[in-house]
Amino acid sequence: MRRTMLALAALSVSAPAYAAVPDCPAYDGETVAGLPADFAPVAAFPGPPLEETRQEALAAALDRAQDATGAPAIGAAIMTSEGSWLSADGDKPFAWASVAKLVTATIVMQMVEEGRLTLDDSVASHIDGVPGGSDITLAMLLSHTSGLASANEIVREEQLPFPSSLTAELVLVEERGPLFCPGSGWRYSNTGYAILGAVIEAVDDADFAVSVRRRIAEPLGLASFRIVTDPADADFARFAPAAGEPEMHPARAGSAGGLVATPRDMARFMQGLLGGALLPTNRLRQMAATSYPMFDAGTFYGLGLMIYRLPGADGGTIDWIGHSGGMPGAKAILAYDLDGGTIVAAALTGNGSAEATANLLLRTASAE
Repeated sequence: MRRTMLALAALSVSAPAYAAVPDCPAYDGETVAGLPADFAPVAAFPGPPLEETRQEALAAALDRAQDATGAPAIGAAIMTSEGSWLSADGDKPFAWASVAKLVTATIVMQMVEEGRLTLDDSVASHIDGVPGGSDITLAMLLSHTSGLASANEIVREEQLPFPSSLTAELVLVEERGPLFCPGSGWRYSNTGYAILGAVIEAVDDADFAVSVRRRIAEPLGLASFRIVTDPADADFARFAPAAGEPEMHPARAGSAGGLVATPRDMARFMQGLLGGALLPTNRLRQMAATSYPMFDAGTFYGLGLMIYRLPGADGGTIDWIGHSGGMPGAKAILAYDLDGGTIVAAALTGNGSAEATANLLLRTASAE
């Protein structure tokens, strides 16, 4: 196993901001459990297409979503216990942005299952150079409770060039200092997932993109499923950022958001995760067992798995698990409707709502 050394020579190692913090207070806010204790592996979805009238209804619903969002390109896939549906662009590659975090978390949990990691491992026990790494656990990185700032937020706030490497990200994070004592709060951090990618590389002794291919894409037969590493790669739907938004590329996001795949392959990834092909069900339950409130009402974050509790028509809630993603000019979601037993993968270019698109498709798929 190789050990990753992040060269942070530009940092002042004696800076007090990241002094040891062995007595951090425990998180005392709200949490939810995202999956019932008796959640069982989801049976394989049938391969045949849904019946024709349902396919037509879903295509019409996606057309309405495209009109509402103004998306130049939109693709989606649905899997139900009755069959599947693929949009006209469902076999074209899209960028999935932060949905990649669910992939990163899946690999970390695979390594935990293999006995090569534990969730209580400190970051410093696997890689060097992370500020406060001795006090930050892998579970904290997975759940965004590490207190590490997200370098992309610092870049946006201070109008700086985007960091060229994880080392450059950590320079910014060190200068900003911790947002809170590790484990005592919640704040989304792309940098935390970039660090998890470095941990995976150290344990697998391979590039993160290679681990994704070997551990997920190849076992599930997902030909389009990949982490983009070349900034010149253009084999996915072109982003459509609003005027004044920065030009981004998935290659910048790595293990925090560098995923490209077709909607069909994204749905198949979720099928593999739910069905036990990638993780035992107890590990999937563990990913959702303690989930923290996010920035949007009704959304919660576990160990790389988002929980969605949306208002239902009858006064109840609609419960999904999965992950959302977004970059300037691209939005995406991969989710499983716990009540309806349906997988939805939806990606669009522009800045429309992937979640609203998914909700419309799920309602259409379950309509009598």
